[in-house]
Amino acid sequence: FGRPHLAPLLESGLNTYSSRQVQVLARTIFLVPSKVLVDSIVYFYKPWVSGRVHGYYDLQAYKKISAAAQAKPPPPPPPLADVSICRLYGLVLDDDNDYHLDSDEEDHPGTRLVGLLTYIENQGTLKDIAPWSDCTNEDRLRWSQQIDDFVDCLHDAGVAWGDAKPENILINMEGDACLIDFGDSYTRGWVDENKRETLEGDRQGVQRIHDWLKTWSEKPVTRIKRETSAVQHL
Repeated sequence: FGRPHLAPLLESGLNTYSSRQVQVLARTIFLVPSKVLVDSIVYFYKPWVSGRVHGYYDLQAYKKISAAAQAKPPPPPPPLADVSICRLYGLVLDDDNDYHLDSDEEDHPGTRLVGLLTYIENQGTLKDIAPWSDCTNEDRLRWSQQIDDFVDCLHDAGVAWGDAKPENILINMEGDACLIDFGDSYTRGWVDENKRETLEGDRQGVQRIHDWLKTWSEKPVTRIKRETSAVQHL
């Protein structure tokens, strides 16, 4: 594909596919595939532009996570293999003229590069759920502890989360936190620019998430339920 920085990933044992092997199950509002089926397994579809630095750092982070999860012995405690985070399982690689999945993505020349990531069935993000009064303080405390534990495990493996913020934490269907979105990015207000993509920046972001959760523990928002009148059927 003429992209030297892809060589380590292609040599890492990840499965690679053509877009013609991908069945789209759901798309975003921009018509970009999001939930896909490949080899009878459901994945989250994460497009990258192979020539861009941002995608390169994302891929390197996922590669480190994979290597640490397979290490013997794994980094303690707990093993990274058991940590509830999004992981990279394969790549979809196509040149532009072979790309088979129509979308309204911005047109970028060169190799199409897509990560096949863990698809996490979820109730929403931490930002969606934590502020409301029907979320318990026990839930908020448990999520705070889970986030601490997960980030500690990432750091033990030499991986920075990067973009630490409530929007990058999914609450799965069992009610547990899951970290997503690793790579070269940050969000103002959660991580300072001079701490971006560092372990110190992660700790800063996590502390701000703790403070944010504490705020909603003290003053949660009450949902307003609309009453609907009964409809009389004649």
